[in-house]
Amino acid sequence: MGKKSRLKKEKRVAMEFAGSPTWTGDGDIQTIMKGDRPSPEKLEEMEKAYQNKIRQSPMWDEMVKKYGKAEAEKLLLQCKVKID
Repeated sequence: MGKKSRLKKEKRVAMEFAGSPTWTGDGDIQTIMKGDRPSPEKLEEMEKAYQNKIRQSPMWDEMVKKYGKAEAEKLLLQCKVKID
Protein backbone atom coordinates (compact mmCIF):
# COMPACT_ATOMS: atom_id res chain seq x y z
CA MET A 1 0.00 0.00 0.00
CA GLY A 2 1.39 3.38 -0.96
CA LYS A 3 1.82 6.26 1.44
CA LYS A 4 -1.07 8.20 -0.07
CA SER A 5 -3.44 5.23 0.24
CA ARG A 6 -2.31 4.57 3.81
CA LEU A 7 -2.89 8.19 4.79
CA LYS A 8 -6.37 8.17 3.21
CA LYS A 9 -7.24 4.98 5.08
CA GLU A 10 -5.98 6.37 8.41
CA LYS A 11 -7.99 9.53 7.87
CA ARG A 12 -11.13 7.51 7.05
CA VAL A 13 -10.74 5.41 10.20
CA ALA A 14 -10.21 8.54 12.29
CA MET A 15 -13.37 10.07 10.80
CA GLU A 16 -15.38 6.97 11.79
CA PHE A 17 -14.52 7.61 15.44
CA ALA A 18 -14.72 11.41 15.30
CA GLY A 19 -17.22 12.67 17.81
CA SER A 20 -17.12 9.47 19.87
CA PRO A 21 -15.21 9.79 23.12
CA THR A 22 -12.33 7.30 22.94
CA TRP A 23 -9.67 6.59 25.56
CA THR A 24 -7.11 3.97 26.51
CA GLY A 25 -6.36 2.43 29.86
CA ASP A 26 -4.86 -0.78 31.17
CA GLY A 27 -4.15 -1.95 27.62
CA ASP A 28 -7.75 -1.36 26.50
CA ILE A 29 -9.17 0.96 23.87
CA GLN A 30 -12.60 2.15 24.93
CA THR A 31 -15.25 4.27 23.29
CA ILE A 32 -18.83 5.35 23.88
CA MET A 33 -21.24 5.08 20.99
CA LYS A 34 -25.00 5.56 20.61
CA GLY A 35 -27.24 2.77 19.49
CA ASP A 36 -28.81 -0.50 20.46
CA ARG A 37 -26.80 -3.32 21.97
CA PRO A 38 -25.29 -5.35 19.10
CA SER A 39 -26.26 -8.99 18.62
CA PRO A 40 -23.67 -11.71 19.33
CA GLU A 41 -23.26 -12.16 15.56
CA LYS A 42 -22.59 -8.43 15.15
CA LEU A 43 -20.05 -8.50 18.00
CA GLU A 44 -18.23 -11.38 16.29
CA GLU A 45 -18.28 -9.46 13.00
CA MET A 46 -16.87 -6.38 14.76
CA GLU A 47 -14.08 -8.46 16.34
CA LYS A 48 -13.08 -9.96 13.00
CA ALA A 49 -13.07 -6.53 11.34
CA TYR A 50 -10.94 -5.10 14.16
CA GLN A 51 -8.49 -8.00 13.98
CA ASN A 52 -8.24 -7.60 10.20
CA LYS A 53 -7.47 -3.89 10.62
CA ILE A 54 -4.66 -4.82 12.99
CA ARG A 55 -3.31 -7.36 10.47
CA GLN A 56 -3.18 -4.59 7.86
CA SER A 57 -1.45 -2.11 10.14
CA PRO A 58 2.28 -1.52 10.70
CA MET A 59 1.75 -2.78 14.26
CA TRP A 60 1.13 -6.29 12.88
CA ASP A 61 4.54 -6.36 11.17
CA GLU A 62 6.15 -5.32 14.44
CA MET A 63 4.28 -8.04 16.36
CA VAL A 64 5.33 -10.73 13.89
CA LYS A 65 8.94 -9.53 13.97
CA LYS A 66 9.05 -9.45 17.77
CA TYR A 67 7.02 -12.58 18.66
CA GLY A 68 6.86 -14.70 15.51
CA LYS A 69 3.74 -15.38 13.43
CA ALA A 70 2.20 -18.07 15.68
CA GLU A 71 2.50 -16.01 18.89
CA ALA A 72 1.31 -12.84 17.09
CA GLU A 73 -1.82 -14.73 15.98
CA LYS A 74 -2.45 -15.81 19.60
CA LEU A 75 -2.07 -12.22 20.77
CA LEU A 76 -4.39 -11.01 18.03
CA LEU A 77 -7.12 -13.38 19.18
CA GLN A 78 -7.06 -11.59 22.54
CA CYS A 79 -8.29 -8.41 20.80
CA LYS A 80 -11.99 -8.71 21.57
CA VAL A 81 -15.01 -6.45 21.44
CA LYS A 82 -16.57 -6.24 24.88
CA ILE A 83 -19.85 -4.53 25.74
CA ASP A 84 -20.39 -3.46 29.35
